[in-house]
Amino acid sequence: MKIVINGRMLYRRITGVERYALETLKAMDKLIEKNELDIVIPSNLDEKVLPLKNFNVIKLSGCKRGAIWEQTALALYAKKNNVKVINMDFSTPIFAPGISTIHDVGFKQNAQFLDNTVKSVCTKMKLNIYCKTIVNSKNLIATPSDFQKREIIRVYGVDPNRIFVTGAGWEHITKFDADDSVINSLKVSHGQFFFSLSSNTINKNFKWIYEAAKYNKDELFVIAGARTNLDRDISDLKNVIRIGYLTDAQIKAFYENCKAFIFPSFYEGFGIPPLEALSVGAKIIIAKSSCLPEIYKDAAYYIDPNVSDLDLNQLIKNTTVAKPDKIINKYTWCNVAKKWLEIIHREVGDF
Repeated sequence: MKIVINGRMLYRRITGVERYALETLKAMDKLIEKNELDIVIPSNLDEKVLPLKNFNVIKLSGCKRGAIWEQTALALYAKKNNVKVINMDFSTPIFAPGISTIHDVGFKQNAQFLDNTVKSVCTKMKLNIYCKTIVNSKNLIATPSDFQKREIIRVYGVDPNRIFVTGAGWEHITKFDADDSVINSLKVSHGQFFFSLSSNTINKNFKWIYEAAKYNKDELFVIAGARTNLDRDISDLKNVIRIGYLTDAQIKAFYENCKAFIFPSFYEGFGIPPLEALSVGAKIIIAKSSCLPEIYKDAAYYIDPNVSDLDLNQLIKNTTVAKPDKIINKYTWCNVAKKWLEIIHREVGDF
């Protein structure tokens, strides 16, 4: 059976899932021969913007909306041509599931992380359908960490032999020269602020940052990313600066200049930002929860995600952490790509 890769996610705004797919495919592109693997995209998208040279791009006509295209045009193509679809984001053609990726099952394990908005309810329904389809398909399942593998087994009772762990990587951050324009505009000094990347999702636990800022009144906290529902509650915090979305180059500059990068998440499939921060020499303060201790081991400063009345300077001063070299060498996009290619070879032989 032939393999094709679902490329729809490459045209979406970059978040963790899209980052995983994009960087994995870019790393695979360097390891394969010209036209050795096929990637399928909707016909209305421009293949010239893809940063891939060796993949053969197939454009399929059909509904121009991504998810509907995936469930119709891509599914029909897979059925008609007897091909197996690889899905590196958190989706799958329901009527033609192939080798798919479950990045995390937090939506299933932690209902409190999703609010009751229509969007959240629809997201949970969609992920439930995708996961049940993937699990019932009997095909292989990719996931980024051993922790998530155990979670998938526990929640869905999947045969462990069906699940392979890929890890994630950090090399994308090296492609950018650090842009310190925002840092300069804020007039903040090197090593004199804590940095975080925020998200609207509850599991990211940004309430911890705000509470920690109240306790560490003499410290400055710079938070980039999406506005949260908690922002209105911190207007009186003079030591918190909210700066909205940043480019990758600007984020790199904040990693390089911060006192430490804080990542207090309750639940993660992998957690790429701390790896990015480590790769450029930043200290990381992360939650002792989900997959994070498994991945970052003794190269991080750990906090209880439920306890924020903590002196962060004392935490750094009184804790000895290891150099991150082993982690940086283990978790690379090149290694992720090699794992995927190993699986593809096992599934279809020479391609």
